[in-house]
Amino acid sequence: MDIWPGYWTLTAIAVFSYVFHHILSSRRQSKKGVFPPGPKPLPFIGNVLDLITAEPWLMYMRWEKEFNSKIFNLTIAGKRMFILNSLEDVVELLEKRAGIYSDRVWLPLVEMSGWTFNTGLMPHNERWKQERRIFQQTFKRESVAQFQPTQSTKVHTMLRQLLVDPENFAAYYKTLSAAVILDIMYGYEVQPKNDHIIQVVQRAIRRLIENGDNPSVAALNAFPVLRHLPRWFPGTEFHKIVDDCREYTQGMLNIPFEYVRTSIREGSLKESVVRTLLETNIVGEESVKGIAGTAFSAGTDTVLSALECFFFAMALHPEKQRKAQAEIDRIVGSDRLPTFRDRDSLPYVEAIYREMFRWLPPFPMTVPHVAQEEDVYQGYYIPKGTVIFPNVWAITHDKTKYKDPDSFIPERFFDDGKLNDDSRVLGFGFGRRLCPGQYLASATVWLSMVTVLAAFDIGLPYDLDGNLIKTQRIYVKADALHLSPYKCSITPRSTNARKLIEATEYTAGY
Repeated sequence: MDIWPGYWTLTAIAVFSYVFHHILSSRRQSKKGVFPPGPKPLPFIGNVLDLITAEPWLMYMRWEKEFNSKIFNLTIAGKRMFILNSLEDVVELLEKRAGIYSDRVWLPLVEMSGWTFNTGLMPHNERWKQERRIFQQTFKRESVAQFQPTQSTKVHTMLRQLLVDPENFAAYYKTLSAAVILDIMYGYEVQPKNDHIIQVVQRAIRRLIENGDNPSVAALNAFPVLRHLPRWFPGTEFHKIVDDCREYTQGMLNIPFEYVRTSIREGSLKESVVRTLLETNIVGEESVKGIAGTAFSAGTDTVLSALECFFFAMALHPEKQRKAQAEIDRIVGSDRLPTFRDRDSLPYVEAIYREMFRWLPPFPMTVPHVAQEEDVYQGYYIPKGTVIFPNVWAITHDKTKYKDPDSFIPERFFDDGKLNDDSRVLGFGFGRRLCPGQYLASATVWLSMVTVLAAFDIGLPYDLDGNLIKTQRIYVKADALHLSPYKCSITPRSTNARKLIEATEYTAGY
């Protein structure tokens, strides 16, 4: 049987590490309490094989019946991992006990490839607190209104592109998701196609995600001691992978940052968050790069995933689309396109927005938290360092709360004809790690949805072979949920709608 180089050597190291941690863990358990139920770990490798699945969020839902529990315990390389399928448990641990559960998982790949700049992945330390405050001040609910003109300009550009070339709709909302944040953070206007900075960032993100499943990298993350092995040692392919990731990561951080500095030297008056941070000298350059890089890498993926779901849901459910369009026609009229001021007056569009994030949450499993100290919950012992995974998919598809949860039903958010208070988007995270950019992302997604609905009819979805798609969802495995490629027809609703699109203000570049 062919196995990757160094397999037996690394396995021996792994066995020693696992046994050591397992002995300590077992001793602590006997003194402090019991662990939640879960699949029985195998000797030496623990529950690694239980995690090899394309849709872990669905597997964890099946475990509810198997173990009669909404909390599960796994062991990976001697470390504990708890899966939470209940919103009540997530709120109790990650929000009411946020002082204990606000740390992040440390992975050698993240550190060695240069991704420690990412505020969302940082440990709960002083640098994180300082940068988090800047994020909150910049993107809090009261502050994001200043970015509405930028968002409107970019969304209107997407409308014009859809009018001219509707078949490439996916390319345009992908560009939109990056164009908004690039303008806000760097004052950069992206090119309509093949923009260099977008390619640099996408490449850096893709490298990190794709290499996470490499056997050598997986061994490194499970057993960090392997990082000290020399490059010539069998099975240390991760060294080359780390080098490649670091190169792309540095490009993602430095290229747009240098664009801002060059613009300032050349006398540009274009405002941006990076420029403000540099001129006020609130934090050092490395923090400025990290804040901007975090906003770009995290913000684009959320908007992209949401808009993928929106076009797919509207194409698959034309009756919901027509109902939303009727509301827009009644409230906004046909003489203008919707604006942010219309949001509170369009409850059914808001229900579609909520249902979209519930039906296909962009992050089915949010970024995990880590226990900073020992704890006990419902009689279960939680050792310091335990990784806590909130299963957002299980929560948003809980049959006790949402009838027929696998179906797209915006009406579920109405009680007696009015929107209910179920408005939280769980994919934005929990507690002190709640995404500070949620209001900006929400505004971009909502304006994109409502203007597309006002201006276009979206026809039935079909795959790349021309076959109509009958299934309710088609998605691919990733840290963020993305749909498999699909097509749909996109046509102007009327001659007047076409004129409204053409009349939107044109700006140079994107």
